[in-house]
Amino acid sequence: GITIDLLAVSSATVTAKIDYDRNRIMTSIADFVDNYNALIDYKNKQTATGDDGKAEEGAVLAKNYDFKSIMMQLHALVNGLAAGVSSSQPNSLSRIGITLDSDERTKLEIDATTLANKINDDAENMLQLFGFSYTSSLSTFYVTTHPDAVSGTIAGEDFTVQIDRDASGDYSGSITLDATTVTLSASNIKASGTGLTITAPSDSIFKGFTFAYLGGEIANEGSKSATINATQGIANQVSRYLQNTIIDESKPQNKLSAVEDALKSKEKRLDDELERKKATKERKEVAVIKKMSGFQSASQKLQSMSAHLDSFLNPPK
Repeated sequence: GITIDLLAVSSATVTAKIDYDRNRIMTSIADFVDNYNALIDYKNKQTATGDDGKAEEGAVLAKNYDFKSIMMQLHALVNGLAAGVSSSQPNSLSRIGITLDSDERTKLEIDATTLANKINDDAENMLQLFGFSYTSSLSTFYVTTHPDAVSGTIAGEDFTVQIDRDASGDYSGSITLDATTVTLSASNIKASGTGLTITAPSDSIFKGFTFAYLGGEIANEGSKSATINATQGIANQVSRYLQNTIIDESKPQNKLSAVEDALKSKEKRLDDELERKKATKERKEVAVIKKMSGFQSASQKLQSMSAHLDSFLNPPK
């Protein structure tokens, strides 16, 4: 929210204007691009091959499938579309002057003039391009959490969340998207402070969504509903992907943990020099641990910048 401090009384009409900090938007987007390019530099160094097609000295990630898989998915996200954003609005980085470099087609480059013009003319739509955004037909109905990847079935489509209260005061409800209706039971609707917390069933297409109704108590035999439309921008997608795949090792989809665990088990056997060739090979493999650690650090910077850009452009309602 926004706090306005009134410092004095005036008999004249006072007009308050709240606008986007366009310079800060420009800087944040540039930082996002810089951190992505730094990660690409790291990837290029760690997967470099010589003229003979063999990995160069120190490029121990050249044949690492998990590393390549992560980078391919990251490339797809950064150069893809903001989920659910209409093509009539900026829905890709290329639409605001951020494109792949003309030489290697791997790093991003900014056309500063185009980007500045887009921000000046259309700052509001930057939040949809980069962050998670939603509209609600009821001002007291909010989206509080969303899936890591908002599916194409839901993104950009209107869906209705309805809460009903029966004569006994018990809650039920539904989430409806076109012909699909998901039933909400009392276990999905919990009283929380002055409102309700609604959690979408984990076996439904809305898994990962949580909503809050803060419009006061719903009377017995009453109901409240809101039509929601949610989009997921590129920075939000990148942030969630890196957080789950690289940063947070407790996540089941984390790919670094499995690689490092396997390599660390080999490291313990390196004291046995009876099989010198095998030991030498394993020492090279253990070097991957350090390389992956560096990759995790570089990824952390991009994830942090992505999350910052998402939250800056789309602050909590």
